[in-house]
Amino acid sequence: MKLRQLFFLVLLPLLCGCAGQSAIADMGERISIQSASVDSAVDSRTFLVSIDSLLLMPDSGSYVSSVQDVCVSDSNVIVLDVAKTVFVFALGDGRQVAKLEKVGRGRGEYIDPKAICIRGDTLYVLDFQTKKVQKYDASMAALGEVRLKFPALDFAVVPGGFLFYDMNADDNLGQVVYTDNDGKVIGSFLPRSEPLDMMLTDKVFADDGYGNVYFVEPNTNTIYQWDDGALDPAFTIGSGDGSASTSSAGGGLRSRLSFVSHKYVLTQFLSGRYLLNNIFDRQARSSRAGMVKTGTRFPFMPQCQGKDKLFCVCHPFDIGTNRESRELFLVTYSLR
Repeated sequence: MKLRQLFFLVLLPLLCGCAGQSAIADMGERISIQSASVDSAVDSRTFLVSIDSLLLMPDSGSYVSSVQDVCVSDSNVIVLDVAKTVFVFALGDGRQVAKLEKVGRGRGEYIDPKAICIRGDTLYVLDFQTKKVQKYDASMAALGEVRLKFPALDFAVVPGGFLFYDMNADDNLGQVVYTDNDGKVIGSFLPRSEPLDMMLTDKVFADDGYGNVYFVEPNTNTIYQWDDGALDPAFTIGSGDGSASTSSAGGGLRSRLSFVSHKYVLTQFLSGRYLLNNIFDRQARSSRAGMVKTGTRFPFMPQCQGKDKLFCVCHPFDIGTNRESRELFLVTYSLR
């Protein structure tokens, strides 16, 4: 089913009873998450080939604070922290090769960066406050900007333009806005379904590294795939009792992040006070859920995706000091 017309989806909230169940059944492949708790263990070796780490080394006097967003190219890992600084590290040896720290309202500057993305040698930085996407080359020199008419929380680069998550979605301009390379709106999809204060994450787009972009609709547990100018429902995540996927407003399952590979759909979901993981095997059509045991000092907390890999940039927890280490690592989870 192609979601090419926004008005078509306006009808979905009106569905109920048997008709509602039929609509949900058509919303992509169903993934059932079985009951799980923090005591439910998932051995990482069942879906990961390896877990590798690389020490990232900021220049003297620099420090990466809490990580806000991460993207990985063929040669670099780029990190945006909450202090509004973008660091670029070489994948070969982990050394800092560039740094972007341009807070302001001038050319090439930003106020409140929320997300980053890299395509080729161009780095894109989404600035929530100024409603712009700033563009930089490999040396972090400004290349120009893309102006928006709406506030966006997350974005993805797609052929011919961008997908944005619209903070002010309504029946006229949906949650996902498709623009050209200059920010001109081409179309939009999905009216707002959940209040923003119920979102568990700012990240709603995932790119599998092979050109496939997915939109994880906040709190509705539906994963859509971007396909030639349209959003197609790809997966619907529900509880293992066979009940329909529900939003947090209805007291149902609350998912946070999802990543889709050729073999797995990996979803973080909230269970009590803990974030657990569900690993759905697309070939066996079965799920395992619980706390992923890595057997390393690094937890399973992926933040972005590449070709058959997941990535996380983190300060690992130091048991000796009972706090985060000052050391910064890129953790690469290679999928089977």
